Amino acid sequence: MGTDRKKIILFDMDMTLVDSSIAKQYGKNYKEVQKHISEFAVFDGIKEVIEQLSEQHIIYVVSGNVGSTIKKVALANILQNLNISKSDIIYIGDEVDDYKACQDSRIDFIGCVWGNDELKHNSEIIIANTPKEIIDTIGSIS
Repeated sequence: MGTDRKKIILFDMDMTLVDSSIAKQYGKNYKEVQKHISEFAVFDGIKEVIEQLSEQHIIYVVSGNVGSTIKKVALANILQNLNISKSDIIYIGDEVDDYKACQDSRIDFIGCVWGNDELKHNSEIIIANTPKEIIDTIGSIS
């Protein structure tokens, strides 16, 4: 895909776009988490980054802390449903499971470390230290 074509940018929601750490206190009680979702704070700079990226790319938000195997299935479904190639997608997430799913699916991945530093010391991963760094990093991948 050339730089003149749009990419599909998939953002993981929890701890990438929003600080959902409050949800941990409710464990797997998803109904209780949903009641408190309005308390999740959007990370500084995310709104502006999404606005800027949406001028050139298609943005999707994915949610669900489900492990790399299920994320691989979800990525395969996205590819099939949108009828796009793997090179058309960039996934932005904060967990090793996100990275593994993308690596196994051969999808470009950018690790973010502002909400969760789990990926920070993995030299194999392209890292964005701030939301604003996502824009330049996508430019270098495209």
